[in-house]
Amino acid sequence: MSFNVLNSDSEIFGKYVLEASAGSGKTFTIEHLFLKLLLDGKKNIHIEDILIVTFTNKATNELKHRIRFNLEKCLNILKDNNHEHAFTYLKDHLGNKASISKLLDALNLFERAQIFTIHAFCLKILNEFSLEAEILPSEINDDQNEKINLKIKNILKYNFNEIGISSAQLNILLKKYDIEFLVSKIKNSLSKKKNEKNKNFKEILTELNKKIKLFSNFDLEKEEILLKENLKDLKKLSKYSENDFTNEIKNFFKIIKKGFFTEEDLHLFIFNGVDFFEYIDLKNLKKSSKNFVISNVFKSLKENIYSLILESKNINSIFINITDFMVKRLNDFFDKNSYLTFDGILEKMLNATQKKNFRDKVLNKYKAAIVDEFQDTDEIQWKIFESIFYNNKNLDSLFLIGDPKQSIYRFRNADIYVYLNAKKMIGKTLFLDTNFRSSKSLIDSLNKIFSKDFGKNWIMLPKLNEENFYIPSKAASINDFDFNDGKSSIHFFLAEAEKKRTWPNDEIEDLLFNGISDEIIELKNRHGFTFNSFAILVKDRYQSLRLSNFLQRKNIKTVKAKSKSIT
Repeated sequence: MSFNVLNSDSEIFGKYVLEASAGSGKTFTIEHLFLKLLLDGKKNIHIEDILIVTFTNKATNELKHRIRFNLEKCLNILKDNNHEHAFTYLKDHLGNKASISKLLDALNLFERAQIFTIHAFCLKILNEFSLEAEILPSEINDDQNEKINLKIKNILKYNFNEIGISSAQLNILLKKYDIEFLVSKIKNSLSKKKNEKNKNFKEILTELNKKIKLFSNFDLEKEEILLKENLKDLKKLSKYSENDFTNEIKNFFKIIKKGFFTEEDLHLFIFNGVDFFEYIDLKNLKKSSKNFVISNVFKSLKENIYSLILESKNINSIFINITDFMVKRLNDFFDKNSYLTFDGILEKMLNATQKKNFRDKVLNKYKAAIVDEFQDTDEIQWKIFESIFYNNKNLDSLFLIGDPKQSIYRFRNADIYVYLNAKKMIGKTLFLDTNFRSSKSLIDSLNKIFSKDFGKNWIMLPKLNEENFYIPSKAASINDFDFNDGKSSIHFFLAEAEKKRTWPNDEIEDLLFNGISDEIIELKNRHGFTFNSFAILVKDRYQSLRLSNFLQRKNIKTVKAKSKSIT
């Protein structure tokens, strides 16, 4: 059943799963649901009686801001008796002194608003009812999350050499990840078992200095000249438009001739790369070339030296080295400060919910609960919610709000089966099924992609042997922009090639970049679009840089997000 929070007769009491796709007004619904709960005259709900749980600090801060702003806005509407701008459910409250007083109290006491991440909520409750949870107050620290974040940042900033990575490797990581996201990713990885064993910076450097001795008896001067001559026989590729291969070859052979690598030498290659090893390849040969030769020395350098340089630049290896170190360092930090690990917080909370005195305290604390981003819930989190909300007769309202399509994000520990099990237990499902962000043709295309008819078993849930968890969306507007190009709202560029370690390869990427630029220029010329009308999603920041450079040469202006420094 569709749910419209603005309707006066929309039911807000009871237990519901509310499915909300992107663009369907989920946050708008939460901020008005919060207001409607406050204004209900029968339940006498106050601001501290409503719990909102979400899964990131960013989402928590946004919800606090949006709810407070909506409170101020609606309070002014009631005070001014403003029929013109009043939402439907507000009209019965216009000029009502009791309603105005309720919202004014909520604003004045907004610091009491119970809006938390799951870990912050558990820490707060365990601290507040530590006696009933049968734990010592010293075991729970409300501010431990901020202190752990700061500790991780300080380790990255001041102790990266102890981690076994270099400043150049850390720089690569910060080019890929925003610092806040990196800290969050590190924390989320601390409890995961890792079987990979990666060489650290010094181990790679040691191995390079062993391998470099293999080339002491070769005519390296001759090899350097041959490679530089080979460059003229290769096609110019947009991917390498910024590369000075002649200088790259010169700097590389300067070190090989020297016979050893210093830390500064490896830093240089991590920062600047040695892309000529990928570029000098038969696949990039001009058709007119006749005397092109790839020597055995080059092949051996690629296998023994270049492979180790690539390993030193590998994002996953760098990240694993960091998390391996962080586990040891943070465990000491947790023990020294009597902090719980993040899994430990949830386990402590779950154990506490099995104790009747603790459970009774929590059951009586809230009259309404809203769990946002519910698709991100894992099994232990759902067990916590289930124990304190599902059979809670004192709880007047429970909304579990999520989008099952986003349960595909395993890196966030999302579990579609937990979501579907909870949905079955709750038994009542409402839908925000109108998309206010996208055109009708795009929504229609997305509905087809997620339908059973699009492809047999392409979104199969193997444990349930079924795939039908998608509810089609409707577009808020029936007006569609006609591109007049004979293409659907979703269409694909298809290019085939043998998949290699580097993917997409240079040839495929060149085709795709040209296809993207042609599409932008065609639509701009035909419809008068500005360049900021287009958005492009890329594989990573390195591809973003290559694409940006390519588009700039086509006189297409671009803007890229910048990474943040460690502060």
